Amino acid sequence: MNPGTWCKKRDIEESQNLNPTQIRTELSGLTRYFNQRFKEPHWFFQVGRVDGEMAYLLEPKEVAWWAEAREHGQPS
Repeated sequence: MNPGTWCKKRDIEESQNLNPTQIRTELSGLTRYFNQRFKEPHWFFQVGRVDGEMAYLLEPKEVAWWAEAREHGQPS
């Protein structure tokens, strides 16, 4: 089973055009969004480093959500 994919914090920020204060608020909101959308707990806040940059570990369905968000703006 795929344990997840690391997504760089900077990539998340750039995809949403958020500043660091907004991204903290947004990540909290995203955790609530994921929990509501998928009706199960998520481990969105596992934090690590990718190429020396802070990154978050996303489950496969969360990666798909981010890909959609990057292409079309934030999903409704």
